[in-house]
Amino acid sequence: MNVWKLCVVLLLLLFSLVPLSLAAQEQASNTLEIEREFSEGEARRGFTVEPYLKVKFGYTNYVLLATGIKSKLKFPLNSLVLGGRYRYAVQSGEVDEWRFQLSAETTVAGPWGLMKDHDWYVFSGYPPVKFSYTESEVEMAYFDINTSFEKRLFSRSDFHLYSRAKYGYQQIEQDALGFNGWQYVLISEGDEETNPTFELVPMDSDLTALEYKIIYHSFGFGGRFDWSPFREVSLSVGLMPQLVYLQDRDDHVLRNKLSTARGFGFGGEGDAVLSYSWGENENYQPYVSLRAQLKYIWANTEQTQEWYDSEPNTGEDETGLRYTGITHIVESLQGDLSLSAGVWYR
Repeated sequence: MNVWKLCVVLLLLLFSLVPLSLAAQEQASNTLEIEREFSEGEARRGFTVEPYLKVKFGYTNYVLLATGIKSKLKFPLNSLVLGGRYRYAVQSGEVDEWRFQLSAETTVAGPWGLMKDHDWYVFSGYPPVKFSYTESEVEMAYFDINTSFEKRLFSRSDFHLYSRAKYGYQQIEQDALGFNGWQYVLISEGDEETNPTFELVPMDSDLTALEYKIIYHSFGFGGRFDWSPFREVSLSVGLMPQLVYLQDRDDHVLRNKLSTARGFGFGGEGDAVLSYSWGENENYQPYVSLRAQLKYIWANTEQTQEWYDSEPNTGEDETGLRYTGITHIVESLQGDLSLSAGVWYR
């Protein structure tokens, strides 16, 4: 992991610990305050179901490091997403004490962009030498579900601080539909007196090149800050480091080769939600929200490659050939901007 990536994870972890340290300082006074609120007034409960439309952008990088070879595939995630969110809250006075949230979403358009496949020869003591590059149109299926719990730690004036626990499941499937690019092909290996000879060959095909599937399970603990400067307007900001378990499957259908990997990684996410509500009815209140979110995932695992049939154009039978322990690095950066609307019922 690069130093800056490690710094991002550590910074998110530091932010997630802020709620705990602040809570320790305020614990005595808050306990008395909460008990007084519950004794003086009955706790209220509310819920809402809100649809949302989201523009998603970002990428997933998939890097392989084998003896003498480096390969990198970059998959686009730019798409239009439709989802729904259920929220439930237990209130004391006008403030949420406990909050539960469940959301699910899927793509309705996209991805926009091309899958890019790079390959390099790697020699010790020399810079990598690029020998292949292709681009492919991509077809994507995407599904994401998240659930979270939040507990108020303390309040001061219009500011409220919550601790958070969250689990997320994300599944992305992408098929590379054809490819276009170039490759250097070895013509002569050379000898002690002559250098190897390569020929630059254009590559173009309409056949499906590969089918890729990745699943992320994320577990996180963090904090959320709410601010309500006016009765109708609120701003909520959340930060959370995450432990990620992923598993992926890459079927190079043109080569009859299946690659699989699984393992743990790290990540983090942050979001900001600006909401506006209106109406004086105590039993329901309509609102609209604008949400921005950024998520980062990084994992270094080991991949297994196995041929389930002979690879075309090699003249050999690779069926059953298997390699293990290949360095496999997954990196994903995902940004979201969404608009939602709903009604709070109490």
